[in-house]
Amino acid sequence: MNYRWGVDLPSTILLDALVIVMSGILINTRFAFITTAIIAMIMTTVDILQKSQITEVDRYWRDEPWLITDTIVTSVIFLIIAIVSWLSNREIEKSLARARKSEAELKIERDSLEVKIEERTKELKETQAEKMTQLYRFAEFGRLSAGLFHDLINPLNAVSLNVEKLRNQSVSGAPATALSMKASEQAGSCVDRAVRAAKRLEDMVVSIRKQLTRQENKITFSLKEEIEGVINVLSHKAQNVGVTIRFLTDEDIHLFGDAMKFNQVALNLIVNAIDAYLPAVALVKAGASPQIPTLIKREIIVSLQEKKGTVIFSVNDRGMGISDENKQKIFEPFFTTKAESGGIGIGLSMTKRIVEKDFGGSIEVRSEKNEGSEFLVSVPIVQPVESAEILENNQTGIMQNIL
Repeated sequence: MNYRWGVDLPSTILLDALVIVMSGILINTRFAFITTAIIAMIMTTVDILQKSQITEVDRYWRDEPWLITDTIVTSVIFLIIAIVSWLSNREIEKSLARARKSEAELKIERDSLEVKIEERTKELKETQAEKMTQLYRFAEFGRLSAGLFHDLINPLNAVSLNVEKLRNQSVSGAPATALSMKASEQAGSCVDRAVRAAKRLEDMVVSIRKQLTRQENKITFSLKEEIEGVINVLSHKAQNVGVTIRFLTDEDIHLFGDAMKFNQVALNLIVNAIDAYLPAVALVKAGASPQIPTLIKREIIVSLQEKKGTVIFSVNDRGMGISDENKQKIFEPFFTTKAESGGIGIGLSMTKRIVEKDFGGSIEVRSEKNEGSEFLVSVPIVQPVESAEILENNQTGIMQNIL
């Protein structure tokens, strides 16, 4: 038609447009551009031929009125273009709907996977923390073993000497009916000393067993007894560096929970306080001036009190203190300032974990460089059922912070 009636014939232009649209929708965009280029080249060639009068053009249609058939043809072309466009848009909308659905499913799966990963990671961290806690207890026991054996031998010697004295009196003395009052008193005194030594030996064994056991047993226990047991275990270590441990408390406070874990908290904090004096001891050995505060009086103050339903347990030393930079890191796992003395950086991080997770409490540190440090542990006093609820809420809060 372009060849006969000219390139400006309306129906021809519409048909060309229909071909371009359908090629793009039914095939692809690249083919639509190729089709457009071909149609443009054909129309240009025909137009040049007609203008050069190489071919004749019949333009009678320009003088003819617009017929109904022309309207029908044009409408049909428009309708075809509309139908093709509608079909194309419907497929696009379906594809978008499928894509949105797939995206939503992927998001749900991703969120579910993240939760599973977090839960698994939490379980692995819990398992790792428990294993490291056990290893740390054994490592600490190894560090304290020399002092523990020394403290065990002393009560055994006391028992042995007093029993031997009783035996000698019984063998070499007169018959029982003829024993003098003085001999009876001496015998009673020997028995008392032997009993006290045996009791101390028993307390030492119980304290050591608590350091080595890993079985959880939540009971109502005496905080005073646990702290005194820890101080007994650490007495030889403190004596070796010339440190005096003073325990200040006016009441025997009872708490529901795992006694062994509180024992571990007390042990870690008091060991940490003793170790705070090690640099001072090294300075003394190196000939430093005794005017340094930490060299004058090596003392650790352990206190226990109750305030408004909360247990406040504090350990205060006058050691070398903690720098502001390190105060932000001391509760991080594997951070230590005592690498040269065998520290591995687990004690304080484990202490924080036990206080927060197992007792629903908190721990903070106050320290000034060369002035000493104070660790404060705050634990709510609750009944067994309330304690379980608080710990559950505390663990939920920790999980939400992780997520």
